[in-house]
Amino acid sequence: MTITGETRNMVEQAVGRINGRFGSLGSQVVLYQHQSFDRERLVKLYATADIMLVTPFKDGMNLVAKEYVACHGDGSGALVLSEFAGAAEELSEAFLCNPFDVESIKSSSCWRHCRRRPRRSRRGCCGWLSR
Repeated sequence: MTITGETRNMVEQAVGRINGRFGSLGSQVVLYQHQSFDRERLVKLYATADIMLVTPFKDGMNLVAKEYVACHGDGSGALVLSEFAGAAEELSEAFLCNPFDVESIKSSSCWRHCRRRPRRSRRGCCGWLSR
């Protein structure tokens, strides 16, 4: 198996564990799809997601973070973003984390804040850009 294949296998196993523990029949907590999407479908996925976790180890993934924010112009949703991403300076209301430190991701105030709210009322739980 290649490194990419090993990584994909690890991700799929982790998603399975998370969905098994926190999801229910017909209701996944994590939607993992290893495929490309056309723009229309991608916009719908971004707009539907309550939380986006973007954790590059070095500068990168800026476009993904900004596309997610653009799909939440009403301030709904929450972005947990690596402090190493260049977009971290621009997206001032993102919840920053250190992708090398799992506790940093887990302790993000976003997770604590949004997790306490019922799923349906999580929309709008976190703001985006400086106003």
